[in-house]
Amino acid sequence: MIKMKSEKLVNQIFGFDDRIYRDVLTGAYNRRYYEDELKTSVNIQGVAMIDLDDFKIYNDIFWSFGRRCRSKTVVKQIRSCVRSTDSIVRYGGDEFLLLIPGIDEDTFVKKLREIRERVFAADVPGYSTIHLSVSVGGLFCNNEMLEKVVEKADRLMYQAKNQKNTVVTEKEL
Repeated sequence: MIKMKSEKLVNQIFGFDDRIYRDVLTGAYNRRYYEDELKTSVNIQGVAMIDLDDFKIYNDIFWSFGRRCRSKTVVKQIRSCVRSTDSIVRYGGDEFLLLIPGIDEDTFVKKLREIRERVFAADVPGYSTIHLSVSVGGLFCNNEMLEKVVEKADRLMYQAKNQKNTVVTEKEL
């Protein structure tokens, strides 16, 4: 009986930690998780910033669409392209950080392109005429602190935003 109660208490504690690190809307990790657990990590090979294009326009036209359907659809498409061991972080309102350890550079770049294509082809529930797009900045790194790599990926993502619905990687520069 005491053993069952202690296991229940441990599960409640660990479950609570998971809840504070998850974005309620998408189920992805949240920015707090990045700040508390990932920021100073080293040895993550594939790092990408993914930004939903035209987020403000969609918010202005379809308020609830911008907040709910777009983010959920994008995370669903990212998840369909990556392993369960990879990490998706809702970094900001319309920005997502993708971390893919243990991947080679060519496969990483192919994954980013696949994500972009799947997001564009995705059906958005209740909005059949809308095609989503994302701008993706990605780079492959070794032995760099994640915080610095995220800054570089963010700059690449802003280069991708100049064209929208595209992927820019350090390899292609």
